[in-house]
Amino acid sequence: MSSIIKRVFFIRVKKVFLSPLLFLFPTIVFACSMVFQEITPGELKARLFLIAENKKEEIESLDIDTSVPYTLSFSSKTGIRFQITKDSSLAKPVIELSSSATVLKVPSYEWLYGDSSVYLLKRWLIGHEIHPYTSPSKSIQYTEAQNTAFAAFQKALMEGVRSFLHISPTSTGKTLVMAKALKEKLQNHQAGKISFVTAHQIRLVDQLFEAAQAELKGMDVTVINWNDRVNKDFYVEIERSLRRTRSTVFVITTQSLKNQLDFLQREKSKDYTRLVKDTDGIYIDEAHHLGAYYTKSALLQLQKGSGAFLYGT
Repeated sequence: MSSIIKRVFFIRVKKVFLSPLLFLFPTIVFACSMVFQEITPGELKARLFLIAENKKEEIESLDIDTSVPYTLSFSSKTGIRFQITKDSSLAKPVIELSSSATVLKVPSYEWLYGDSSVYLLKRWLIGHEIHPYTSPSKSIQYTEAQNTAFAAFQKALMEGVRSFLHISPTSTGKTLVMAKALKEKLQNHQAGKISFVTAHQIRLVDQLFEAAQAELKGMDVTVINWNDRVNKDFYVEIERSLRRTRSTVFVITTQSLKNQLDFLQREKSKDYTRLVKDTDGIYIDEAHHLGAYYTKSALLQLQKGSGAFLYGT
């Protein structure tokens, strides 16, 4: 009898203690899931810092906004918004690009832990100033899309094609591929030639100059940022370039190049003729912003007369 009483008492005791636990079990599971899935702004900063050690100042100044539930976001110094958003309907993370934001959607914040998340966040930050491989001090590691584009360029070059257009979404590293293509062209063709790298905005010229200078580091090539030469005559720089035994790369806005080509044709026709003869490549970033008919015509006339390789992104 005593054993029966003990058994009944034990069962009752178990019920007394287990009933609240069973009642609380969903809450406990939810709390545990929050512990494992949530990531704090500080942890995100630390992980981004791990990815881009050479960009400490930018990372420390990140203004991370957690006002939107399940969303971590910050704005870059160039005004582009970066967001990480939880979307439980997804099977795996997705990166969405637009003109105003780069969004990383994850099934849970658990994806932001572990070694695989470092690669995920690197992909998310491609093209941004805190990406680890936008610094000249770091060796560039290209994505699969970038390698595919560069391989297509090499094939075009080998087959004697004279023009190449690289189409890819925003922030997928087209400028880096173009800089690599420029290097490939200069390495495999006659020295002493002139190449032009153009963009439609002055601020982009500075970025292109940095990318070209980093890629061509160690080569016997002169790279000129025309933004820094505004008080000098273009034809003087052209004459100097034509006297060099090494190649020269001018980084310049398309409008400035058009104006300078017009001037050479009018006032320095001999220099223009020599320039046409020695122009090896024309590289146009953001080619869809090339501009008015006369700007396009001036560049195409130079390309047609010289037989230069025409590269656009």
